[in-house]
Amino acid sequence: ESPQYVYEKTKDKQKTLSILSTLRGKTYSGLNDEIDIIITDFERNNNVKKISILAFLRDKSLAASILVMSAIQLFQQLCGINAIIYYANNFMVQAKYERGDIGSLIMISLCLLGSIFFVCHDFNFRPPF
Repeated sequence: ESPQYVYEKTKDKQKTLSILSTLRGKTYSGLNDEIDIIITDFERNNNVKKISILAFLRDKSLAASILVMSAIQLFQQLCGINAIIYYANNFMVQAKYERGDIGSLIMISLCLLGSIFFVCHDFNFRPPF
């Protein structure tokens, strides 16, 4: 189990340190700092007000975000992009590419470039083209 999960379930600092030392190695010098971060994050997350799913969906300030997110997911499913990616190798072989995996790599690279282009403004970068 992850150290965060073990601490969340047991609140046992020594057990969590043991798991961290197993993951990081005996010579890792940042164990105490890392366990302090885990404990701080756990305490901070415990102080967050928890709401039900219904309350989340009824929150007026989140309505636009939920609507946009749901629409994007719906349109992604309707356009069939999952099927295109799944069958990309077959498409390339049927298009007479000798190596379908290279064709798939090209197609996925184009998808990545398109995604980067459309997301650049979210990170205050200007578009690369």
